[in-house]
Amino acid sequence: RLCSEDTFTDCPTYEQTLWVGDACGGDIPVHLTVHGDPRLPRRVLLLAADSLQRLPITGSQVPGDWENDLLPNWSFFWAMGCAEFYLYTGDVEFARLVYPAMAKQAAFIESMRNAAGLVALPGFWHLLDWANIPDGANEILPHESCLAAGAFTATAKIAQAIGQPEAAARWQALAGELAAAVNRECWRDDRQGFGDLWRPGGVPGPEMVTASYGMSWAPANGVSQPSNVAALIGGVATAERAAAILPRLIDCPPDWTPTGTPWIHALAGEQVARGGHLAPVLDTIRDRWGDMLDKGSGTAWELFAGFEGTFGWWTRSWCHAWSAYPAYLLPAYALGVRPLAAGFTHALIAPQLCDLAWVE
Repeated sequence: RLCSEDTFTDCPTYEQTLWVGDACGGDIPVHLTVHGDPRLPRRVLLLAADSLQRLPITGSQVPGDWENDLLPNWSFFWAMGCAEFYLYTGDVEFARLVYPAMAKQAAFIESMRNAAGLVALPGFWHLLDWANIPDGANEILPHESCLAAGAFTATAKIAQAIGQPEAAARWQALAGELAAAVNRECWRDDRQGFGDLWRPGGVPGPEMVTASYGMSWAPANGVSQPSNVAALIGGVATAERAAAILPRLIDCPPDWTPTGTPWIHALAGEQVARGGHLAPVLDTIRDRWGDMLDKGSGTAWELFAGFEGTFGWWTRSWCHAWSAYPAYLLPAYALGVRPLAAGFTHALIAPQLCDLAWVE
C-alpha cells in the first residue's frame, strides 16, 4: 500500500519511481491477489506501453529520462505482466490496447539475436538481480534470452486473446526457438544448471562480474540461482532440467551464486510451490522475511540483512514493493487459488497447508 501512489513506485522515500520490472514482476500479482482491483495495474501496464512510441523496448522506468539505460529484463517482465493481467481480469479491451506495443517490442527482440540464436543487446543494462552475477553492457547473458522467451509467449497469448491466431503462432514459435538455443548453448552438465555467461563455441565465459552502482563483486561462480529462476519463468527449463534446477532454488549449492533480493528469492519460491512443494517456501518466508519482523520492521525491504552491497546498513531501501511477494504466494499456493482461464472463468482451488493449521 505504501508503494501504491498514482502508479506503483519502488519505494515511498528512496527513489519514488515506477520501475517497470518491479511493478510488472512483483507489484501487480500482489495487488490483483490481495486487493482485487485492476485499475492501478492496468494504468501502470499501459503507461509502460506508451514508452514504446519512442523506444524499441519499454523504458526501465516511466515516465523518466533513463532512456540510455534500457533494461531488457524489465521490458520482458512487462510483457509477461500484460499476459498475467489479462489472465486475472479477462479484459479484452486492455489486450487490444496493449498488443501493438507488445508486438513492436517482440519484433525488435526477434531482430536482435546472434548467430547462436540468443538475444544480443550490446550497450543495454543487463541487470536481473542484486547478486554476484554479470551485468556488463556487452555480455551475452542466458537469463536475458530466458525471459525474452517468456515475453514471446506472453505476446502470443495476447495475440490469441484478440483474435490473431497467426500472429500468436509466430510469437510462440519464436519462444520455442529461443528456448532451444538456450538449452543448446547455455546448459552446463557439470553444474546441472544454466550458466550466467555465454561465449562462442560453448566456451564458458570468464567468471568475473562487473561493478554495478559502486558495488564491487568478487569473481562469480558462473552458475547462479537468479539465472536458473529466469530459465523456469521463461519456460526454457523443462522436464529433467527443470527437475534438476528446482531443488537448488531455495537451498543454494556451494558452487552456485545465491540470489541477492527478496524479490528473486520469492520468484524462486513460486517455481518450487507450483510443483507442489510449498513447505520449504513457507520455511524461507518465516526465516528471511521473519528476520525483518525480528528487527522491528513493518515493511518489506529491498534486500535481506547482510547483503554485501549495503555498506553496513541492513538494507538499501526499507520499504520496497517487490519484496511483498509472499503476500501473493500465500493466497496463490497455501490457500491455492489461481486463475486457469481469463477472468477467473475457470479457477484452481488447491490448498497446500503443509504445517499450517488453517488457511482462509
